[in-house]
Amino acid sequence: MYMKNIVKAIAVLAGVAGLAACTKYADYTAVPFASLDFRSATVEESDPAGTFNLPVHVYNHDGACTVTYVVEAGSAKEGVDYTLVDASGVLTFPAGTDTQNISVSISGQPGVYTGNLKFSITLKSASDDVQIGSFKTCTVTVKDVDHPLANLFGDYTMKGITVNSDEDLDGVKWTMSISPVEGSADKIKIGHISPFDVAYNIGDLSVIGTVSADKKTITIAYPQDTGTEASAFSIPENFVFYGHGGPSGGYIDAEGVVTFTLGDNGVWKTTDSYGFSTPSDIAAYNLFYYYAVVFSEADPDYPTTFVKK
Repeated sequence: MYMKNIVKAIAVLAGVAGLAACTKYADYTAVPFASLDFRSATVEESDPAGTFNLPVHVYNHDGACTVTYVVEAGSAKEGVDYTLVDASGVLTFPAGTDTQNISVSISGQPGVYTGNLKFSITLKSASDDVQIGSFKTCTVTVKDVDHPLANLFGDYTMKGITVNSDEDLDGVKWTMSISPVEGSADKIKIGHISPFDVAYNIGDLSVIGTVSADKKTITIAYPQDTGTEASAFSIPENFVFYGHGGPSGGYIDAEGVVTFTLGDNGVWKTTDSYGFSTPSDIAAYNLFYYYAVVFSEADPDYPTTFVKK
């Protein structure tokens, strides 16, 4: 497998830390300083190892100088997941040269699920009165390509019965998404499990689900705090994912799960009703956010389903 580098770069903004205070603004155009090209990067693990180059620039300086740096292992381990091409920790800039690269061989552990791994590179000092700029540390993520749930990630067409459905119970359709949960091999993030957040421009009321070992069942525990405030409705509380009793019932203010099961036809479905509300609203009204509910058992011929796009 060959390396595919995915670099999420942040444009360089020149700035120099540690300058002495003065009554006038510092003339940054005259101060020689060294800076990284970006503060974060993501690189896919690779077998054989590929090379990731982190550019270092020296500004406002025409003479020769050196820049020292350190690499700090985080969850990624040196010699296992990455290796410095030059372990000296020193970049040499000959006179007239303003850019050099810190080169790192990225391997990760192909074929083994480790989750995404991280390490950092930090500029420490420079010679010849060159300062270290504010872009001095880059966090590098080694992206794991062996996630056991990788086939689940992506966008889905979801369909269910809501108060906005047609009278013939054909249901409404919307786009739902599934993405990984950092550091977990069996949990997923499910975005837009109800069309409520999209229809009312609330944001992504995402929930966390657990995938069974055979990858044929997804269970979503409730109540579950989404972390998104109901400020659009002038309520200073977070929306919570709840179970629901269906068209003739109300929100279930107790623990439980919504279960989706994968059919042989590739369609996931549930007959468990669910929705979003706030704790105080459930206590006071119970049905104020009735239109946030997906009524999965409203008609046995129309359960809530989703299928990959």
